Parts: sequence; C-alpha cells; structure tokens
Amino acid sequence: MCKSNGKPTEAERVRLEARKWRGAKADDWDKPDIKDAADVLVGDSENTVFASVLTDRNKKLVLTVPVWPRLAPIGRNDKLTVEHIFGTVRETIHTDNYNQSDLADFPLEIELDKHSEAYGDGTHKFQCKVELYNFEENQSGELSLRFDRVAPHEGNIPKKFPAVADVVDANVGAVVLRLPDYPDRSAGDCVYYYWLKEVPDDPTHVKLAGKAEVTAADQVLPVPESFIKEEGDGEFVAIYALTDKAGNISRLSLPASVSVALGAMPANLQAPVVPLAADGLIDRADAMLGVQVHIPEFTNWKPTDEISASWQGAPLGQRAIGEGQTFPLVFSVSQGVLRAAYGTPAEGDKDMLVHYDVLRGGKIRGSEEDTVTVNFEAFGPIDPGPDPDPEWPDPVNPRLPLCNVFGDGSTTPNTLLPEHDGKDARLELLLYAGVQDKDLIEFYWNGEHIVEADYTVKPADQAGDKLTRTIPWAYIQRAGNGTVAVRYEASRPGVPNQAISKPRDVDVTAIVVRPDQPEFQGLQNGWLNCRSLVDPGDPTAPWAVRVNVGDLTQYGLQDGDEVTMKWWILHGALGDTEVTDARFEETITLGVDYPLKGFTWRVEPYDDYILPLFEFDADDHSGRAFCTYEFDDPTSLKRGVHALIVSKHAENDIAMHDANGACPLP
Repeated sequence: MCKSNGKPTEAERVRLEARKWRGAKADDWDKPDIKDAADVLVGDSENTVFASVLTDRNKKLVLTVPVWPRLAPIGRNDKLTVEHIFGTVRETIHTDNYNQSDLADFPLEIELDKHSEAYGDGTHKFQCKVELYNFEENQSGELSLRFDRVAPHEGNIPKKFPAVADVVDANVGAVVLRLPDYPDRSAGDCVYYYWLKEVPDDPTHVKLAGKAEVTAADQVLPVPESFIKEEGDGEFVAIYALTDKAGNISRLSLPASVSVALGAMPANLQAPVVPLAADGLIDRADAMLGVQVHIPEFTNWKPTDEISASWQGAPLGQRAIGEGQTFPLVFSVSQGVLRAAYGTPAEGDKDMLVHYDVLRGGKIRGSEEDTVTVNFEAFGPIDPGPDPDPEWPDPVNPRLPLCNVFGDGSTTPNTLLPEHDGKDARLELLLYAGVQDKDLIEFYWNGEHIVEADYTVKPADQAGDKLTRTIPWAYIQRAGNGTVAVRYEASRPGVPNQAISKPRDVDVTAIVVRPDQPEFQGLQNGWLNCRSLVDPGDPTAPWAVRVNVGDLTQYGLQDGDEVTMKWWILHGALGDTEVTDARFEETITLGVDYPLKGFTWRVEPYDDYILPLFEFDADDHSGRAFCTYEFDDPTSLKRGVHALIVSKHAENDIAMHDANGACPLP
C-alpha cells in the first residue's frame, strides 16, 4: 500500500468506507440534507428556507444525499431514487445506479429547480430509496423544508396605524402607536416603524423610531420622547413595515398623519399691516408700486412655525418663519390677485379682508385679520377689445390724445428753436373721450407741474374740443435744451385714480446760453495801453493783450472740447469802422494748456494784431477792443445737432502810442 505524506490515498479511503458500510444495518441511512444549511435555512423547527434564497436566481438550493449502508460492490449496482413530495404530488427528481466505485461522489448534490411551479410556497418533503443489488430495498429518513415567499399581510399594503392624538408638551412622553392585526400573523414576525416628515421611496437608510417582535393583536409600539423632540415640530407620518422569519419584507403601510407642536403656543398676535393703505386706500398707483402685507411679531414664535396669508381669500403663500428672521414678515400681493379680488363692476371703494394664520405642526395655532379699502376705478378712453383696461394697473392710458407744443408764432409742432428764446410756448390738446364736467387736467413740462396751465372741464366741453394753454418761459428755461417730455394728468372728483397720457417729446433748442464775458487783464486807468501788454508774471514774455476766461464747467464742457476765441478792434471812440488787419480768431482745446476751470488767452503777436491800430490813422491811434468766445452746446451735440453758444463780448478802450508814436518795443 502506497501512502503520500503519511495520509491515506483516495483508493485507501474508498476501501475504508466500503468496509465500514459492509458491517452497517440495512435501515441505518440518514435523511437527505441541504448544502450550506446555515446560510440557507432560518434555523427554526420547520426548516424554513430564507426567502432571499428562493427569490434570488444567483443563489442555489442544493439537496445532499448521503451514502446508504451496504453500498453495492464493484461489478454490481444499487438503484437510487430521490423523490420530492409537495402536497399530494410526488415526483422523482433523481434516479441512477451506484456501487462502491462511486463512493467518492457522496454525498450526492442535487440542485433543486426552486423557480418551477413544483416548488411553490408551502411544505416540501424529500426522501430517498434504494433497490439494492440483492433485491432488498432501503429507505432514508424524510427531509421537510418550508418555502415562504409571501410577505406578511399576505403581500398587501398593511393598514395604517389608528389615529394618533396631536403631540404637545402634555403627552409627548406617552406617545404610542397601535399595530393593526393582520390575517397571517405568525411567530417570528417583526415590525419596523418610522416617524417621518414624508413617506420615503426607500426606507432602507431612514432612521427608525423603533422595532419589535410581533407578539399580539393590536400590539402597542412606544415612540420615544427623545426621538419625537429630536425630530421637532411639524406634520409627520407614522408608517411601518412587517417582516417574517423567512426574511420577507412587506410593503410600507398606509401613512397615518401625526401633528407635533411642542412648546408654548403662539400668542399676542397683531392685525396684519398693509403699509400702502396707511393713507386709508389702496389705489392703482399702489398696485403699480407693489402691495405688501406685513405680519407683526408675536410671542412664543419658533423658526419652524409657518405663516399662511391671504387677500380676500386668495392665498399669498405659506412659509416657515426661519432662523434669524426679522419681523415683520412680508407677503407680496400680486397684481393678478389684486385685480381679481376687486372684481366687477370695477368702480367705487371696496373692502378687502387681509388674513393670516400661524401654524405649528401643520395646524392653525392662531389667526388675525383686518380690512383695507381698495379703489381701482378708472376713466377715459377704453380699449374696444375684451379687456377695456389692458394696461392695468398702469395709470398711463395710451388711448389718451397727446399734447402738441408750438413756439411763439410757429406752426411747427413740438419744436422750440433759438428764435423762441425767452418766449412762452403754446400747448394744444384735443379733449379725450369720456371727458366729464369738473375733470381737472394738469400739465407737466419735464415732470414739473405747470400750475398756470391747469384746466377744470366745463359742462359745455366735449370730447374732441381743442384746449389751448400757455407754457410760461420759466418752465422751459428751467428744463433746459434737449428732448423734453410734456404730458397731462386728468383727475375726477370721487375717483382716486388719475388718467395719465403718454409723454409727447418736444425738441428744445430755444434756450440760448450766454456765458459770462471774458475780461481784459492789465488795464491802466480803464484803458488797454502799452503797459497792458507786459505780463507782470513774466515781464520777458512777448507783448500781448491778455484775456481771462472764467470757469467753463458750468456749461457742460469737458477736457478735449474746443473753444473759439475772437478778437477785433473798432477805430476811434465812436463809429463801427473795423481795423480789419487786427482781427484774430483762434480755436483752442480745453485741457492742460487751457484748463476747464479758467485760463488766459493771449492776443499775439503784437505786430499782427495790435500794431495795425496805430497804423490805421496817422492822427488818431485809439479805438475800442473787443473779445468773445464761443463753443458748441454739449446738450445739442448729444442730439446730433449743433447749437452754437456765444459769450457776451468784452469791450474796452485801447490806445497804442506814446510820445514818440507806437509802443516802444521791449
């Protein structure tokens, strides 16, 4: 006999097994078993198979058959038959011949077709029998297995917990849930129960309120006080799931609603406030601005408390107060809600109920309300369509006729030119449809009320009549040049809402700006003479007449803008004969050399622009010197046109001679 490492060879092991069974009794045969039984069977007296093994196609259910006593010798065969009994059905699931040469194959493994109809839920029995080679028969013990794939409550949705009283401070320590009885309640069933804000899609990772073995009908399940307080106030659902010893899990039960409201309840609620109603009325202008409801602070509030507000029954929203909230809490009332609540007929004062509730645990714990007066009545031309007031709540009615403005003596509308400088303008308006006696029409120029143009409609006035009013020059001058809007607003006694026209744009260039005149420097007893040509700041500089120009920022000029300087001389004390050779014009650029805040302009060289006065008349070397400057109006440039602004001219007597004739050269 050969041995390997001191251990019996396979042949030796087979011979040992054969000698063992030769001496065994014929009926000494174990029943079949389940492979890896600890992982497959629950471990109860019924040999219940884990439901997960039955339902998972990746898990196998394997029957093991032990070898029987007095296995046939080599050359002879025993016939093995394995039977499966389920209810009244008995079927053979395995048959084959074996002898001692097959001893190494035992225990035999037979995989059960657990997904076939033959392996439905219930008790399954397995038994083996063998016809020995000597015609005797032997039979094994019987294996019984229980298959259960149906979750408790017969696979249906479990009933919800009976109603639970609102949880408040007084009962928070004694909250219980009562488990409804169910038809297939069995030993080994367990219940898992939850206390949640909402029903979860998957409760696997949801925190449990508790679990317990089901032991009786209508079993009491306590909810720990600490758990309830940790979850806090709100609307909760109490739900549960059942499991059986096979591991089947029921569907989640129907939810039972529970309200939790802990702590002192809200108190000292104040009436809601509508700030825009402080004047006693909500009108269209208020609706245009945006109406709000303010909820004042009350006592015992908690961040998780919720406020629900409404306007004449229309909900404005519901939300939690929140951490760090500053009162008052603000709810906006949409224009749609305002208009719908006002309803039809759309005229006169109407009272609106403003209401709010304080909720804790999903239930109202306090309420307050007040009424405000609303008037959205309108007048003037209406739209012919299904909605006569499509711009609501905008008081601007695009169907109102527009104003037209004319300059003095002009027939061109809405254009005021420089020739209208200093003159009143004429405003014309065709009265609107629906005009009534005592309507007040007020006109506005660039937003300023033209008080003098107010007009109260008379009984004889009719729609389409021309109304003519005057726009005093002072209003035009204050608004300045540019595109100026003119509009009117109509008011009616008893109606708080105005009818406002769209603006008419008027192109104004009528305001002629006349900047301060420049000033000659170095005057000698009121004269420009030879000594005036010397710059005291730099006596060595070439002779020149120095002209001071003041601050130009007041006219809207900026660095880089151009200013044109002009100088000319008239001969003698009287008359208008110009010394044409002395005329000088120069365009300078504002900036470093010529600051916006003021600069000095020099008339030079002397020979070109001053000496010609001396040479003009051999007997009279005196005259009158003039200087002015001009620039484009910046406001007109923005409109793409040019309006020239010319300063007042500086004028001064000038005499350029001494006892010997002309001023001596430096």
